[in-house]
Amino acid sequence: MTFFDSIQTMVNDWPTFLAFINRLRALDVSAKEILQAWQEVKTHEQAIRAEMAKRFTKKQLLMLKIQVSGQFGAAHIRNEKKEVIINSVFKSLCESFYPNGAKRSFSMGEIRESFIVHIDRVIHEWSDELITQKGKEREQAKEDAQQARAAKEEQAKDPQTFEDFRAWYYVNGSNAILPDHLQKRFTFLKAGIKWKGEQEAPKVSSLDVDVRFSDILETTHTKKGHDLYVVQMLEYVDKGVYTALNNRAKALGGYYSSYRGNGAIVGFQFKTRENAASFLSLSDVTKARKPLSLDKLREKALKMIEKANDNLNADRKVNTAKRAREAGYAIEKAEGELKKANTMLRLIEGIENGSIKYLSKVRAFSELEQLLMLLTMAKMERATLAQKKAQGMRQQRNAAYSEIYNRTVIESDIEYVTVPFPSMYHKHVRDLAWCLKDENGFKQFAARLHKKLSTDGKIIFSSGYDLEQLRKVASISDDYTFARIKDQLKDFDRITRLGLEDINVLKAALYELFSLRGEGMTDEQKRAKEIKRLEAESLRKKIAGYFPTPKEIVNRMIDEAGIEKGNSICEPSAGKGNIADLMRERYPDNNLACFEIAPFLSDLLKKKGHDVLDSNFLENTGKTFDRIIMNPPFEKEQDIEHVKHAYSVLNEGGRIVAIMSAGPFFRSDKKSTEFREWLSDKGWNEKLPDGTFNNLETSTNVSAHLVIIDK
Repeated sequence: MTFFDSIQTMVNDWPTFLAFINRLRALDVSAKEILQAWQEVKTHEQAIRAEMAKRFTKKQLLMLKIQVSGQFGAAHIRNEKKEVIINSVFKSLCESFYPNGAKRSFSMGEIRESFIVHIDRVIHEWSDELITQKGKEREQAKEDAQQARAAKEEQAKDPQTFEDFRAWYYVNGSNAILPDHLQKRFTFLKAGIKWKGEQEAPKVSSLDVDVRFSDILETTHTKKGHDLYVVQMLEYVDKGVYTALNNRAKALGGYYSSYRGNGAIVGFQFKTRENAASFLSLSDVTKARKPLSLDKLREKALKMIEKANDNLNADRKVNTAKRAREAGYAIEKAEGELKKANTMLRLIEGIENGSIKYLSKVRAFSELEQLLMLLTMAKMERATLAQKKAQGMRQQRNAAYSEIYNRTVIESDIEYVTVPFPSMYHKHVRDLAWCLKDENGFKQFAARLHKKLSTDGKIIFSSGYDLEQLRKVASISDDYTFARIKDQLKDFDRITRLGLEDINVLKAALYELFSLRGEGMTDEQKRAKEIKRLEAESLRKKIAGYFPTPKEIVNRMIDEAGIEKGNSICEPSAGKGNIADLMRERYPDNNLACFEIAPFLSDLLKKKGHDVLDSNFLENTGKTFDRIIMNPPFEKEQDIEHVKHAYSVLNEGGRIVAIMSAGPFFRSDKKSTEFREWLSDKGWNEKLPDGTFNNLETSTNVSAHLVIIDK
């Protein structure tokens, strides 16, 4: 079968012809085969084109083009007519026959010949020696490429420089996503180029003016009493020259004063002779920086910590759900203030020791608060993007959003931050453009706003012209929209003052801030917060017979108990531990045993570190004590049973101090009468003031007695 037969077969069996083209490109053919094949293709060009037109659809022809020319080979002919696509496919097939693998280029003025004629002129350059040589060159190129890739892979293992990161993208693909730790490193690299931080001090430009000045005159400020150094002009100057001189004086920390009262000297006033001399020189001088003290900021942070700790430790009513929520809000606010103050202290330390670079200009809590807010906004932006990318129904999309929104900020969220340029919704931009369309000085800006309405999403104002116009607009009205613009400009100006208006510099600053974030509370404070939460919950549970003993009564009870060193102490109905807590505080070396029948309260006591022996005190018969301090349940005369049982487990010489209801001391039933008789020769009682239990923790006016029993 001749090669022509194969070509005729090609339109029915495309892989047959493609196999030869692939062999040709792989140099797995002889020169003789190439020459023979070319002659067949050249001779039957029209037949091949006709067969292609007959056998293939446009879509199939485009696929052939991709097979012959690569992934993007068909992009430029996708919408062309079928005849054009056939010509392109046939041309690509023929170009495989070029001996040097390159198409012919033509200079201007040269008559362009057809590719068939050109290939026909160079086809005889093919030889077996050329095929062998090209094979060796190809193998060498392949080896060189493998070595180059190996070098790139080694370089990409731990990228440190821009060249290393280029190698990383070469190895992993231009659309690959850097791991979080590498993304952070790359951000710092980019930020290092843009950072304008503590560079050279600004220059005060020279002035080319012909003005005569006085010598420097020494005087004192007529009201404040500090030294002044005055330079006077000895002749009148026009407004432009005066303005230039006044700006130069201001840049050097001075000003012009025309005040003549109380012996004041008219002229340019300076606080130092050096600045006055610099003003007189009229040449370039370095503007002296005002030293920025961190001491006041540190002092403010320490006061904030002190106040936050006071708020965390404050006693609050939590016996209702509303009061508990309010207490929770107050604690959260105090914890936030504590975190912020501790972060500022770490930042101050970093600025002073030179370890902080991108946050070195922070000098106010308002600046720190905005940066912390940007961290939160970055997390929210990430949540929004996750919601948009999520597949499935609304429930799945909302779940993707909530998963990020409800967690705390993590370091990788920083890559989703944006520079806080002023922005507005379409409706507000449309309203603003309508308001300004007939206003002198704003007509061009109004037209620009109309053009911006063609963009999707929120409209962001980032150009210098837009920002300048927005400042002017914000100054002419107190309308809500304008007030919002003012706030946004204030936020942007704050970021600009910090030198963080470049996105990569801003990210680098937030990475520094993330590493500095202070803990809101110590581990001990967190434990105390959790205990307070459980205490508040215990008050809302309405546990039967549970009325926590007020602190002032507990102190009185402990005083009456006469506790001595080595005495064993018992709290039979410990509740949430009001008596036990104060007992441990005042007598830490004495053994204290607690009983509590309510499981929730028993667990709370254990979290506090108390020794809970058993749940039901009335079932204890083996363990005895020297001192029993108790506030038993009052319902159904349970207090009588508890006090009598306490007496049964009280050691000789011991004492019971108990809170009891008023009932046993006035009721005429048998149980109460017998208790009064039993108590008469063992101890005494005292009625407590009305409202004793109406306090921060409970709201009851139950009457109670203090009972003292000795054995």
